[in-house]
Amino acid sequence: MIVLRWIAALFIAFVLGRLITKIRMPAILGWLIGGMLLGPHGLALMPNRILNSGWYLLMQDVLSAAVGLMLGTELIWKRLKAYGKALIFTTLTQSLGTFLVVSAAFAVIFAFQGIPVWLAFAFGGIALATAPAPALSITQEYHTRGPVTDTLLPMAVLDDIVGIAVFFTVNALIARQMSAATMSLWMVPVMIVLPILVGILPGWLAGKWLRRCHTKAVILTAIVNLGAPLNYHLILGAGVTTAVYIGFRGIGKYFGARFGATVTHMPPTVQKDLGLTLLPHSGVSLIFTGIICATLSARPDLVHVVQGTIAAAAIINEFIAVILAKKGFELAGEIPKDTAA
Repeated sequence: MIVLRWIAALFIAFVLGRLITKIRMPAILGWLIGGMLLGPHGLALMPNRILNSGWYLLMQDVLSAAVGLMLGTELIWKRLKAYGKALIFTTLTQSLGTFLVVSAAFAVIFAFQGIPVWLAFAFGGIALATAPAPALSITQEYHTRGPVTDTLLPMAVLDDIVGIAVFFTVNALIARQMSAATMSLWMVPVMIVLPILVGILPGWLAGKWLRRCHTKAVILTAIVNLGAPLNYHLILGAGVTTAVYIGFRGIGKYFGARFGATVTHMPPTVQKDLGLTLLPHSGVSLIFTGIICATLSARPDLVHVVQGTIAAAAIINEFIAVILAKKGFELAGEIPKDTAA
């Protein structure tokens, strides 16, 4: 019965996705709405006993890896060679730019509120990464083609590598503030490089196999599973810090990408529209939030500040981001006319 409930939830979410497309919105919005409405905070078709079960958690890990591998198959060397240093430079300007902008905004707020200013860097570390699944979903649903698509897909991979490096460095530094027994900073590059080395061969083999799979079914399942734990009631409790987080993260992504693409003379559409496609974020933000909150466990007051901001932002930002990401592709002229309607 548990499995049947989960399958029924996927079917309902699929139907909602089809309905959403009737108003010219990406199907991923329907999948997210379906996940939230059918999760434990809604109609509970997928209650906590499912979300916390061993088989479900294992399936989530498999699906996350599958989405990553599908995105990785798009990271082909000819795309890297086409833009080369420009791609890497723009990745750094938009990711590190977001980190600095968000950290600076929260540093000012916390200085006035009497909250430790170093906590601001936690928000910057959470903010800089991009969730790859929405990008992959939109490009495949609308069959996008062009410079923005070619830049976005490999950048989403590189962006998360930078995000992991910065986030775990920040997390290690915050841990030093909380306790004398902390992870060495030398472990940060090990945590980044070792999984890449270990995953090269199995990732390549799995990627070839996944090319034969129905990509939309994998992404649908992953997105519904992402939406199910989200408590949409938190939107009502969203405050100033949530708005600051969403707003300044958007500023960092858009203008950071525009600056890097302009300096490196990337195509005009990349300069103007790439930043809009980099806004999806929730899956990565929730993972990073859980890690930071575990590090801050000795300070429940600071945990509340982080969770209260990011939990609402994860929901609100995802809906705004998916719509703006689609708009970015439209402005770039990369959605074929036969799929735009």
